[in-house]
Amino acid sequence: MGENISDSTQADFRIPDENEFEQLPPPELSEGLKEHKSVNPETGELLHHTVTDVEGRTMYQRERTFSQDNPQQLNSDWQRFELGFDDKNRVTERRVQKLVPGNESQSYEQHAYDDETGGHTVTGRIEAGKDAGHEWRTSRTVLQDFNDGRQIIQEKNEILEQGQNPAKPQKETSSTKQIYMKSGKWLGEEWTDDHTGQTAVNLPAGAESLPDWRE
Repeated sequence: MGENISDSTQADFRIPDENEFEQLPPPELSEGLKEHKSVNPETGELLHHTVTDVEGRTMYQRERTFSQDNPQQLNSDWQRFELGFDDKNRVTERRVQKLVPGNESQSYEQHAYDDETGGHTVTGRIEAGKDAGHEWRTSRTVLQDFNDGRQIIQEKNEILEQGQNPAKPQKETSSTKQIYMKSGKWLGEEWTDDHTGQTAVNLPAGAESLPDWRE
């Protein structure tokens, strides 16, 4: 059975209107919760903020990065709220906000796991921002495990709703990747458009081809 984090330790997670965005506050620190913050000693700007629950699980995280050339210039700013966990302490619900001015958004995700196949499915919806209403599902399954650190993973991406931004992929668009991993390191992937059959290969720097692991 999964569990949700107590409402007393969470912000107000009402679903906003699609054209509305409101930055959510971090969880209030009740008994058993622990907080860690780091700031830039020269500018005083917040860089990293986490809150862990009584089980030691990260229930809130915020990350901010700034330009190396201009320490006042914000490059990225996001925060993530973990809203529930399963009995193996894996996240089942998550809300994410992107906070860079002019590019704010809020999304909600549900996570499901298949222990027999190693599968992991994420279903998400953008709740606020310019891409509001966009919905997607990403499913990962281990196609082949060589039991020596090598794995071939299949990832399927499906668009469930386009949302209000016509530049986003249309509903029922889908694609599939075969991802090559070794001991957690990405070795490349082959992408296929499920409707047109178009393919593309993405490789890490310095690689000339995908691994040939045929036996």
